[in-house]
Amino acid sequence: MSLDKIEADYTLDCKGMVCPIPIVRLKQKIGELEPGQTLEMIATDSAVDSDVSAWCNSTGNEYLDYREEDNTYYVYVRVPLN
Repeated sequence: MSLDKIEADYTLDCKGMVCPIPIVRLKQKIGELEPGQTLEMIATDSAVDSDVSAWCNSTGNEYLDYREEDNTYYVYVRVPLN
């Protein structure tokens, strides 16, 4: 999926946080979203991409995409419809 087509329903700012805090915050926020909604996580921890990808694989949430810009990482996750 192209990042320019992803419209996040919520942005979770995790800048300055290191593992496991971004994943803990992601888990909390995803639990508040409706099925089909998309979350954008912004982080400065370089491991966030692999951490979120692994978390999505273990929870069934949909890992959409990732990009890095100026030492800031943007990860997109969608709550499954079922």
